[in-house]
Amino acid sequence: MKKPRTLWEKKKDKPLIKAAMTLTKCDVQKFNQYIILLNQSQIPDAEKENIILFIGKMRDALQTLKDSFDEYRFCISYSHFFDGDKCHDLARDNYLDKSTVVKRNQQFILALSEILYPDLHFYNGKDGAKDD
Repeated sequence: MKKPRTLWEKKKDKPLIKAAMTLTKCDVQKFNQYIILLNQSQIPDAEKENIILFIGKMRDALQTLKDSFDEYRFCISYSHFFDGDKCHDLARDNYLDKSTVVKRNQQFILALSEILYPDLHFYNGKDGAKDD
């Protein structure tokens, strides 16, 4: 018998929410790359202002997420996405199953995407209709 899907699993399968999650994952990668470049002073002055604005926006979003997320779960997912820790290492170190860490990471990205791309979450029904 197939296990019933949870609300967040149903939500993440909607096309616009999938798009928001994909954009959020790209933003996380961009954030990490920009931090490295800023620390190495390898950014031309013309681009530096936009990069600093992007980093500020991501930090604000992460603070909002941290304030609304369970701290333990936040730290595990933050370690994966921003410190580069592997899921199997996080699972082992926190006495969790790897699938639990992967699921929590997906929930982290979903929640972060709601902060970064609220319009895509608001209009996620068919034909751009508002989802109530």
